[in-house]
Amino acid sequence: MLALSKNNAWAFGGGDRKKGDSNRPLAYHWNGESWRSSALPAGLTGHLRDGSASSATNVWAYGGNSEAGGSPGAYVLRWNGKKWAVAKKFAASRGRVSDILALSAKNVWVFGAPGADRGVGTWHYNGHSWTELKNPPALIGEADASSATNVWANARGLNGDARTVVRFDGKRWRTVSTKGVLPADQHPEDDNAPQVSSFVGEPLVRSAKEVWFPAHTQRYGGTSKPSTTNLLLRWNGKRWQKYAVPTKQSPREIVPDGRGGLWVVAGSPYDRAEIWHRSASGKWTRANVTVPRGRVGGPADVALMPGTRSVVGAGVLRPADDASSDSAIFYFKG
Repeated sequence: MLALSKNNAWAFGGGDRKKGDSNRPLAYHWNGESWRSSALPAGLTGHLRDGSASSATNVWAYGGNSEAGGSPGAYVLRWNGKKWAVAKKFAASRGRVSDILALSAKNVWVFGAPGADRGVGTWHYNGHSWTELKNPPALIGEADASSATNVWANARGLNGDARTVVRFDGKRWRTVSTKGVLPADQHPEDDNAPQVSSFVGEPLVRSAKEVWFPAHTQRYGGTSKPSTTNLLLRWNGKRWQKYAVPTKQSPREIVPDGRGGLWVVAGSPYDRAEIWHRSASGKWTRANVTVPRGRVGGPADVALMPGTRSVVGAGVLRPADDASSDSAIFYFKG
């Protein structure tokens, strides 16, 4: 979900049950009154995953398939205010795109950290050509920025460490240690020994002194019961602070609420996603997500509509006893 104003938002996804095509990318645009389908370049397959924009005439999105062995690869699209065009295509063997960050028409980052498939790596567009970042400090996954010189991202360390955070200062990517707030991974060869895994999610960057990450640590194996610790991490410009999240669901996304607080999305939208609000004073409140009777689901990706306190989200609805699902738009009027 991508919101540029209360009258300009984009929702991305894929599949068309009416046409019997589940492998077709889709983009819908909100004009302040209604959602309308937006035509995409012909010949594309797979789903659109997410997008980023620096203006109404510089909107980017990514999607596609990433399975090696014959399926079409991932791709990047650009909207110039009038139409969508393909800006970059990757071979299927390169893997997936995990995020995109458009800072201007001449400053766009594309990231591809490994997940279920390998990732395309980190690429930069300068308005004319694409360059792949060689020898990155980590495998960069998802990013956010308050400026071109204050870019933060989650990453997978070159040693596989999923609690890795990196920062770009306009010249160089560097790792920012999270050792003080997240325990190191522990995966001994003995399957009966205690195991520890820490993960960092997609950031929210509000300034150089206010950077948020959702995070969680899983402990399992050995004689103890499996447990998960859910956290928000905040970088205050000098050091990390951590805050407990009052839910058993792992936090996935953080967005501002328009009044100094935060909205936190936790859990899977395919089950019963939870939306939590953290006020500027630190008070937590769970929001009610209303879905039609007999359905489950919720938003997978949310965005604050700039200049308002309203939040819009794209997600799924499905029958409680069925694995099939429909796309849905969720709205909170603040």
